[in-house]
Amino acid sequence: MAKITGVEAITVSSQLLPAVSPDLLSAHRLTVAVDYKDTYRITVFMDVLYDLVREALDGLLPAAPTLTGWQHLTTSLYGRGSSAWASAVHGKAERLEIRNVQLEGEPGAAAFRLLGTADFHGTWAASPGGDYPIVQGTAQATIDQTPGPPGFMAPVGAVWGETLIPLRGIACVGKWLCGPGHLELAVFDSSIALDLNRVYHTIETLFYGEVFRWREFLEGWEVLFSGAVLSVDIRTASYSLALVPSEAAYQEAIAPYSRLMADYHKQELDTPTLEPQALRASHALGSRGSLAATALLAT
Repeated sequence: MAKITGVEAITVSSQLLPAVSPDLLSAHRLTVAVDYKDTYRITVFMDVLYDLVREALDGLLPAAPTLTGWQHLTTSLYGRGSSAWASAVHGKAERLEIRNVQLEGEPGAAAFRLLGTADFHGTWAASPGGDYPIVQGTAQATIDQTPGPPGFMAPVGAVWGETLIPLRGIACVGKWLCGPGHLELAVFDSSIALDLNRVYHTIETLFYGEVFRWREFLEGWEVLFSGAVLSVDIRTASYSLALVPSEAAYQEAIAPYSRLMADYHKQELDTPTLEPQALRASHALGSRGSLAATALLAT
């Protein structure tokens, strides 16, 4: 089987950090361990955003809201140049790139898998009102333009009533290689940001079956998010590229990721419709996905 060589020629770049170095743990595994310290964090003050929305809705309170109308309104808020709004909506994004990985081995070597993984750890902190699923986290890995299935970032355990809980995120991708050669680029993308559509739907659900105008929208915001401060802090991440010699070994290597992704998506799909009298959620981070996405890991 091929092996990873020329570690001195490998380059690693981060969107958030000035310098990151790879660590060749063995001839078959390259790892990049990152300590983000305070660089990968987002804090959302819902009262500040409320003031901006209330001002933008002046004169529109008797009208019936729609998701399209909300999207137009939030776009206009962004266009006004509010730093608080831009910070919440854009959040933080990270792109870690590993370039110029040389794979050497015997000519005519059999095909093998290259497995790329990203493992994130951090904390999710919320004041009252921060329990609702209004922040999303995304993660995805790509090897030479071959993308893996959508990953996720989510609190580990129940959210409701907690103020500081662990956060876990994962992403992975597998690619068949026909033999030794040159891997040009492996990319790991991730982000954390306010999900404006979830803000709208959470408030809308509060008034299900009742009169719902922009006036009620603002009232719902006050009921659900008054004083809420939500902070997501990605502290560390481990990125790796590993050569896997057989399909059986590959399936064994991705098994932990497959289980975590299946459990996450199943819980997302099983989460009941939010009830006005008991709005809460088991996950405050993570875009909705399909169980079918995990099946891509095995292909």
